[in-house]
Amino acid sequence: MSEEYYAWYLATTYGKKADLIVDKMDFFIKGTPIENLIRAELWYCIHHEMTNSLTDFFVRRTGRLYFNISSITLYFDIILNDFIKYLDWDDKRGQLETKKMNLLLADATTYYSEEFK
Repeated sequence: MSEEYYAWYLATTYGKKADLIVDKMDFFIKGTPIENLIRAELWYCIHHEMTNSLTDFFVRRTGRLYFNISSITLYFDIILNDFIKYLDWDDKRGQLETKKMNLLLADATTYYSEEFK
């Protein structure tokens, strides 16, 4: 995806607060610019929008489950590790969050021949 896409995405998702996310990218030394961007986005969501779970971030806040599903698998481990660090999750919470997210990913990528009853 192009730089123009990320500029559009940040502006339409976070409005004038997008500058905080872009500025926070410099805090993350390791990783590619895109990895640092998603980590800065998570930092913003946790510290300014009360995001407190993987589903909060990947589904409700960023819409990645519906509009950029491949990015979830690419950055899942990075985001999970940052959640563990920021919110002091133990192994049990990390496993529970991973299980919930994997269930949503499976549901979003599975074709059902009939509706649930």
